[in-house]
Amino acid sequence: MKKTTIRLMALLLALLPLLGAFANESSAATSRVAVIKELTGTVKVKKAGGSKEFTAFKKMSLNEGDILAVGSNGSAVLQFANGTSEDDLMSASANTTLTFSKLSDSKGTTTKVSMLKGTVWSTVKSIKNKDDEFTLETPTAIMGVRGTNLLASVSSLTGTSQFFIASGFGQILSKPAGDFPAPAPFYIYPGQQITMVPGAIPPNPQDDISIMSLENFVKNASQKVIEQFIKSKEAIDKENEEFIKKQQQLLNELGGKPPETLNYDYHTQADLDRIEQLLFDLVGNLAKQARDMNKFQGNDLQKLIDEVNKTVTNKIDLSKVVDPKLSDAEKLKQLEALKKQKELEDKAKKEQDALKQKQDELLKKLVEQKEAQEKANKAIEEEKKKKAKEEYEKQLAEVQRKKFEEESKLREQELAQQTQSATPPPVSGGGPVVVDTSPFELYFNGIGTQVWTKQTTPLGSSSTLTYEVGLNTANILIKNNTNSSQSIASVQYSCDGPFYCPVYYNPSLSGYVYEMPYGETTTIRINMMSSGSSGPSDSQSSGITSYVITVNRSAVPDGLTEWSLSALDSNEAPQQLSWEWVGPNTYFADLNNIEDSVRFASFDMTLKLGDGATNAKLTYEAWDSGEDAFYEKTITWNGSDVTKTVDGLTEGLLPFQLTLFNGSTAIQTMKLWVKNGMAEVETSRPFNIQDNLNNEVPYENYMYNEGDDQLVAYVEEGASSVTLTPKDDTILRIKSVGYMDSSVYPNPDGSIDISLPDGNASLYIVMMNPADPEYGYLYYNLAVTRLPNGVAKWYLDDYELNSNYWTKLSGQPGYYVEAEGSSVSTYIQGKLGATVEVYSGSSDHLLTGVEGNYTLSGLQAGLNLFTLKTSLGNVTKKYDLIIKQGNQSQIELLKLNNESVPYDELNASINATTYSPTARVTLGTSKKFVTVKRISNGTVINGASDSENAYDLSLVLGVNKFEISIENPINHNLDEVITLTINYNTLPS
Repeated sequence: MKKTTIRLMALLLALLPLLGAFANESSAATSRVAVIKELTGTVKVKKAGGSKEFTAFKKMSLNEGDILAVGSNGSAVLQFANGTSEDDLMSASANTTLTFSKLSDSKGTTTKVSMLKGTVWSTVKSIKNKDDEFTLETPTAIMGVRGTNLLASVSSLTGTSQFFIASGFGQILSKPAGDFPAPAPFYIYPGQQITMVPGAIPPNPQDDISIMSLENFVKNASQKVIEQFIKSKEAIDKENEEFIKKQQQLLNELGGKPPETLNYDYHTQADLDRIEQLLFDLVGNLAKQARDMNKFQGNDLQKLIDEVNKTVTNKIDLSKVVDPKLSDAEKLKQLEALKKQKELEDKAKKEQDALKQKQDELLKKLVEQKEAQEKANKAIEEEKKKKAKEEYEKQLAEVQRKKFEEESKLREQELAQQTQSATPPPVSGGGPVVVDTSPFELYFNGIGTQVWTKQTTPLGSSSTLTYEVGLNTANILIKNNTNSSQSIASVQYSCDGPFYCPVYYNPSLSGYVYEMPYGETTTIRINMMSSGSSGPSDSQSSGITSYVITVNRSAVPDGLTEWSLSALDSNEAPQQLSWEWVGPNTYFADLNNIEDSVRFASFDMTLKLGDGATNAKLTYEAWDSGEDAFYEKTITWNGSDVTKTVDGLTEGLLPFQLTLFNGSTAIQTMKLWVKNGMAEVETSRPFNIQDNLNNEVPYENYMYNEGDDQLVAYVEEGASSVTLTPKDDTILRIKSVGYMDSSVYPNPDGSIDISLPDGNASLYIVMMNPADPEYGYLYYNLAVTRLPNGVAKWYLDDYELNSNYWTKLSGQPGYYVEAEGSSVSTYIQGKLGATVEVYSGSSDHLLTGVEGNYTLSGLQAGLNLFTLKTSLGNVTKKYDLIIKQGNQSQIELLKLNNESVPYDELNASINATTYSPTARVTLGTSKKFVTVKRISNGTVINGASDSENAYDLSLVLGVNKFEISIENPINHNLDEVITLTINYNTLPS
């Protein structure tokens, strides 16, 4: 009993600094939300309760119930913001799916994240007291975090969950398997790891805890996760020092006998010293392992270490890092853990192979069935043709029959020749049309454009094709050829030596799409299902014919055979850089890859001219320090020139123009951008807009929005489309425009054409920023608002409105807005030479505007009508300006003699009784949109002269029936027709 009590006290003492060190501080702020701090590649979000996926963007907020999915080429860094400096961070690697199960601060700060698959690195700072909670849930376990830095991963191959603790500790609860109850929760401490297997719960899962295998960790971690691990060194060291200090205190208090609850091989003071050294060099050993396994390019790792060393107490020096010293028992447990993991992976791979074999067998069976059916159909068709020919021959004379047989033989020979040649020569004149019977269709296109160019596929009797393409060619599209007797079974690309990985089908393009790396060779294998036995194949018996396409994508533009730039680093050693293709005839290089945030005075540029180019010219603005001014400088290359020095550089993002010539004729012009030192890219309004009427479309920041990403454009009401083009003075490129649940992609010149509806539109613009490798994309929301005739600009000057811009009515001359108050302020700026007038209702009551500002007052529930009249040149137009107040229907707003009346929705009727010979009907909309007629004789009743929305009805004794038709100009689906029945009775005597 005494021993158990001591152990319990020891455990509580070990946990005390982590549980209660901040107990006197208040818990986090009043709201809890996850914000995307950084992202690269493809990242998608499903909002809580929804099924539609949205493309994520920087600063996007994620709330409880949202789902984040990181693509195969992506990553995301999330900040769980409370409005304090102690925000938690989570880095999600590629192929990770997270659900934000709970984000709240009702009592303490609560963060619960479920991970279906993938890898996350978490830095947790919000655990201040016992009420704070940070939980990671995987398919096999739930980890409650009581510390700072950890990694969790779920293998898509085996389904296992792995947890690695760098500092702090975690409480793990295994999920129940079948009818077996889950064991008691257990703890995992700094420098330890555990693998949780789905469906298998050992009686003592803590026995599977081992010391972290840094080799295994680095092997499976992304570069982004390793970077976060190294950047967290100061926090890791500080927390581990506190952990060791408490363990030392505990060891002293227990008379040199350590607690048995820490899962280390820990028995003496020497063991604690060994654990302390292991944790002290944990980050250094991880960095050394990353170096040895080439997880970073060039000197990127050392750059990262140098940056981290500026802020940490214990510097990282890979030459002085002490290798981890493990006891024999710890080594054995680590080896057992690695062996167990390999066994699970081997088993999963065998199961995958078995499944693939079954799929291949099923595919083979389907092919055989298809071939048998086609063979039977062909036999039936041949038999029909034979009988028809015999019947026809019986009717011919001998001479005619011979002529028919000769013509038939000639036709059969022509068909045989066409089948043997996949690319027969074109037939001139009025000859027969040659049908392309190639087994598949092949297309190429450039980055950022959906214009595909079809390629010839001259296979003949060969099974291989080779293409040489320029730097501007980026993507391959492979489609079925409807004229071929074969169909595509699968498409693969060479991904790892002799191995092939799948190329995925793109439904919107009806084919398989693959993006090629530039400067490299791409090998594609196309597996076809064939109904015949002819043609090349390595597996004819299975009915599968394989074709191999090799594409060599150039690393240099047309007209050059070599180009690069280089500069001297701080050690006076030359460092070479490559140009990166970022858009049509646009390239980029970053000198920060040589020395970060250093301004270079010059660089050397190497050009080797190719076929068709005799000379080249580079033009840019250089700085003359003597004159203290810029001047235009030109550097030329001739056939014998190779390397020239480009000097007079300033700091920033520098533009250059490179032109290739054949003699004196310019054959190609390219825009080059070089990032030199600190460089800010201008992101405010980086594109031009032009409508199909050749008008430049003005646009600006959205009303009451301080960011550059919320924009509004003013488009003429007669324009049916707009074209967005990147500005000449920006490196930013348009990647895509989201519009009406679909995406539109650029033309070959980098512009994007958008067809517009009759009314307003909302565009979601994605732009690439090659000059910023950390935040590669920029996102803009562009609201398109229409302009009436003669109006240059207009908006509603009221921050409480749902929209600050008038929305065009569909199919009619008018605009509307929704409001809540009794008045709305609007600004209307007329074009030069135009007159603008605003009237109240449909009357001639002219409103007075002060410098274009008008107050539209007297608003009531329903649809309030004003009139806009514009004149420009010989054109005068009138527009309805409708202000909708509230959400009540017209029927709900209808009053009889100023009293609400019950509405029979089933029969679309209102019944009322009155003792007066007249009745006033008041509606929630202008008389312009209402028709009232007496049903008995069809007489249309005019509206009341003293009201914009009332009708005075004359009644006869007995039953009076009226039909009221109410048009809703904002949404005609809400048009209403009702029958009003009024029983007019005399007063009883």
